[in-house]
This record gives sequence, structure tokens and C-alpha cells, in this order.
Amino acid sequence: MAALFAKIDAEPARRPTVSLNLSARIGEFFASFSPRTLAWSATAAALAIMLQAGIIAGVMLKDRNPGSYETASAPTTVTGEGSYALIRFQPEANVTAVTNFLETNKLSIASGPSAGGVYRLRIAATKLAKPDLDRAVKQLQQDAVVSFIAITE
Repeated sequence: MAALFAKIDAEPARRPTVSLNLSARIGEFFASFSPRTLAWSATAAALAIMLQAGIIAGVMLKDRNPGSYETASAPTTVTGEGSYALIRFQPEANVTAVTNFLETNKLSIASGPSAGGVYRLRIAATKLAKPDLDRAVKQLQQDAVVSFIAITE
């Protein structure tokens, strides 16, 4: 038996094998902790996740008003004195037809679209008399791109 131990002692020292199995290495890492340390670590991780969820929910729901209508349009650029009408264009009217309609009649969109695709249209830079405004609106109603038009203040 002494001869066997002498041969074993005479062999060169072996280097420990490195495991490429990632799950086994992670398992060994966590197994090195005591149960109390693992419990505290799990509690801290759960609190961190809850904090993150609360922050993300707060950011996502901030300033959101459910049930209200919002448009993704630019702020009103034309304000002040003038004569205005509310207009809705035909659904089949394309951009070119609407642009030609606005340019031909020297009109500008003051705001919109609002609910139902209604725009506030500036008809004149000055306040028109009621009969003149009625005549202008009736003339605009005859155009094929207009679905609805009404005088507004």
C-alpha cells in the first residue's frame, strides 16, 4: 500500500478543471451563501423590483386624462380679429384638393382638427358683416370638398 501512495505522491499536481456550465457556476455561487443572507438578498431584490414598477407606472400614467379627446396638432397660429367658420371636409377629399380650396378662396386654418375632423377656418382678417359672412359661407358650401360649414365666433 505504501508503494501505491508513493506513486500517487510522485504524479504532478493536476489543475482543477474549469467548468463552462454557466448554470452550475451560478448554482455554486448561490449555494455558498447562508440561508439568512439569501433571504435578505431576495427581499432587497423584490423591493427594488416593486420600486421600479411603481416608477415606471407613474411615468407612463402621468398627465394622462382618460376619456378626453386630444389631437396631435400644432398650437393655434392664427388668432385675434377676423371672421371664422367651422368646417369639415369630405372624407374622400385629398390633401391637394383641400389645399387648392384654401388657396383659391384665400382661407387659412386657425385650429384643428377637433373631434369629428372639424377645423376652425379663418375666412377674413377683419370682422365681416353678418350678410357678407352668410354669403361667403354659402359660396364655400358649394365646393365639392366641403362636407359641413357653419359660422362661429
